[in-house]
Amino acid sequence: MPQNPLLSPDLFVGRQDELRQVSALLRQGKSTLLIGGRRAGKSTLARQLRRADLDRNVVWTDAAGWDITTEASGLGALRGAVERRPETTYRQATRAEIVRALGELRPVALVIDEADRLLQARWGPGFYSFLRWLDDTHLRGDISILLVGGPVLVMFRDPHEKGSPPLNTAEVRYVDPLDVAAVAELVELAGADALDRVMELAGGHAWLSTRLLAEVWDGRTLDEAEDNVADRCLPTFHAWQQQLGADGMTLIRKFPQAGLDRADLGKPPWSRYRRAARFARCVGVLRLEGGRLCRGPRLFFDWMAQHDVAEGARDIAISYASDD
Repeated sequence: MPQNPLLSPDLFVGRQDELRQVSALLRQGKSTLLIGGRRAGKSTLARQLRRADLDRNVVWTDAAGWDITTEASGLGALRGAVERRPETTYRQATRAEIVRALGELRPVALVIDEADRLLQARWGPGFYSFLRWLDDTHLRGDISILLVGGPVLVMFRDPHEKGSPPLNTAEVRYVDPLDVAAVAELVELAGADALDRVMELAGGHAWLSTRLLAEVWDGRTLDEAEDNVADRCLPTFHAWQQQLGADGMTLIRKFPQAGLDRADLGKPPWSRYRRAARFARCVGVLRLEGGRLCRGPRLFFDWMAQHDVAEGARDIAISYASDD
């Protein structure tokens, strides 16, 4: 039996422009933050980066697999990645060893997926300071760094270094939901004829769209697919609530059914939610269509309507202080 193409790890649809933009920045030695919500497709995009497109060596590592007990153990995982070995090769490493290994690869693009996970570690802010030194002072144009993570990453400010962000001069790129043309490609791949319904249910969210259509490819009706996927979404929906934060949750609870002109975000009463709207788009619960901000996945909005705002609308509290 042929494998389901909607579940293939090589599936990449609708983000060619974003890939070209990120590739161009890294090729020019510009470090970048790639921001998106859980399962929004940011890791899939980052994995498409190739040496031939960047004119520099590419080091890719996923911090979700790092031992972050201490900085030395985290650097051990990074050293393994830089040396093209498994992240479990070295139990520990020093900054000097990382500097030497990266220097041997110059020019190099260092891609760290799940980089916001390092904020859970007491040494995380100090590690970002180390990256800033590599980027701004030591390797300069010979290194470009791509940090991939959720909205909390772009909000970080180092309290010990005059409020520095993770990378001082980094460009910020946000992952948006797939547009209608990209979802149409997925619908065709599934052999379905349900573009409008998939857009309604998934709102262009990459993971929701592919999971719905994977069910259809396997022979289920879209109604059956909706039920099956909805049952598996609960952990993701809870994560979206946390990533949106209090302002984001308030915005989408107030968000008009008919949508909102993008220009209205610069005017009261919506102007206070401008940043929240940007985060809501990268999480995937709102989308931009023809200059108008629209509701995203109905699956999420239906679920959210059944939950009290106090259950999920919380600010994420993370200590950035080295002394906890």
